[in-house]
Amino acid sequence: MPGAPRVDRLSMEGMIWNADHVLQQALDPNTNGVPKELFAKCVGLLLISVVEVGFIFSGSVGTGILLKKNDDASWSKPCAMALGGMGWGFLVGAAAKDIMVFIFDKGSLDGMCAETGLRIGGQINLTLGPFGRNYEGGIGLSTGGAVGTCSIAFSKGGFLSLSVEGAIISVRGGANDSFYGKVTTPNSIIHQDDVEFPEHRPTLIQNVYDSLAKLQTGRTYVPTPEEVAEKEAAASVAQKASEEVAEFDPSVEKIDIEEEAKKEAELKKETE
Repeated sequence: MPGAPRVDRLSMEGMIWNADHVLQQALDPNTNGVPKELFAKCVGLLLISVVEVGFIFSGSVGTGILLKKNDDASWSKPCAMALGGMGWGFLVGAAAKDIMVFIFDKGSLDGMCAETGLRIGGQINLTLGPFGRNYEGGIGLSTGGAVGTCSIAFSKGGFLSLSVEGAIISVRGGANDSFYGKVTTPNSIIHQDDVEFPEHRPTLIQNVYDSLAKLQTGRTYVPTPEEVAEKEAAASVAQKASEEVAEFDPSVEKIDIEEEAKKEAELKKETE
């Protein structure tokens, strides 16, 4: 479904929709895919959708969901997160629409759950060579003292290694509280059982869980016509929810990533 229109990622519904979208690209037999070892060995996964033209929260370049992998290989409820601290020019140059941040140790996962946010330190150096779902050689999971994360981006129809070292990951508490209908913390969402998933709110979260289960075994998958129709219906709901956030949240601004990159470059010239 590479041609599917994207949904604004301001609401939890929109973030889940976009997470499902990139996982579908990873499952698509026509893409190079993501090594199953990353999904199998991680303890958590951050799925971020980068804004191109549209609404975004001030100070961030993208938003998405954080998931913890449980001991039984199932996944936690989603926690809304934001990505900041990165230059617009870098994102334009990388042409990255979606970024997966794989988390390999509990300390790094807990750091992302901190209310103060986390600046990503030195990332694991992926020497993947030819990408592929079943590729295992050269994926070094020894961090050498660095933060235990690595990042994969979906860019120009394929997946590639992309470092987001220095980026700031922060919790979107308002989005979490609004979606779950109560005051939450990241720990209460992904570690504890006192936050219930609002089943009455239509999302694609079960699709996300099903896709992750397939990706851990290196499978490919093509959605059925019924699943495509479900995704289209979910897009409408998610878009409406995001538009409501854009209308009432004063921290939301509309940007064009290309224009922001030009402003950034001009400012850099003026200060040199």
